[in-house]
Amino acid sequence: MGLTFRRAVATALFGIVAIMALKALLAHGASAAEYLTGALAFATAVYGWFTSETVTELQMAREATIAPILIPFVKILDRWNNQGSWGVKNIGLGPALEVNVSLSYGK
Repeated sequence: MGLTFRRAVATALFGIVAIMALKALLAHGASAAEYLTGALAFATAVYGWFTSETVTELQMAREATIAPILIPFVKILDRWNNQGSWGVKNIGLGPALEVNVSLSYGK
């Protein structure tokens, strides 16, 4: 699930819970200050959760930008004599550590 979808669901749930809490508090004779205090505490918890989700998403995005991206390549020098060279190039921003490469030809 994407972060935007989770936020939309959380916002909808927040609205539903706030309405239910208001009805319950008003039915039991609670004052407006008690209701607002409860709503503020709940809103703080929801925004704290939003913040933690945003931090997680930013960490994953940062890790993705510095990840190594390895691209294999083959240079054919002489097609008829099966001569050529091959290699792996890192086009990512991060170092490619402990890379193992093997090449097999034929059946």
